[in-house]
Amino acid sequence: MTKFDLKKLKDLNKEILILQRQMINIEVKTNIISDTVKGSSPRFPFTEHVIKVSGVDVAGYERKVARIHKSLAKRIREALDKKAEILEYIEDVEDGEVRNILTLRYSECMTWEEIENMLHMHKRTAQRKFRKWWDEN
Repeated sequence: MTKFDLKKLKDLNKEILILQRQMINIEVKTNIISDTVKGSSPRFPFTEHVIKVSGVDVAGYERKVARIHKSLAKRIREALDKKAEILEYIEDVEDGEVRNILTLRYSECMTWEEIENMLHMHKRTAQRKFRKWWDEN
């Protein structure tokens, strides 16, 4: 884990949200299948004719949905594992103020102005502390 992985955290958060939304809205185009059969009228004269039968391939649809669901779940797990690694890296930072700045900036995706309001610290001070930590590590 490196400090450069911190920059990936914002993208990971977005990716997780997108994947979760996709998981909820899984929509696969259904295949309408059709076939023809021969039949006749139920009354005399039993005239044979072709009947077209159409329907949805339910089993195929369910397999596609399950495959997409499994793929999305795997990607969400991978993204959450990477996010957990990055958060553990932030938790290991010794300086509490820097740790708070990193958490707000990268995990909560806050701007410097929002961090200023949250920590009651001038944004220049927060940026200076962050830059000092960044340069040392």
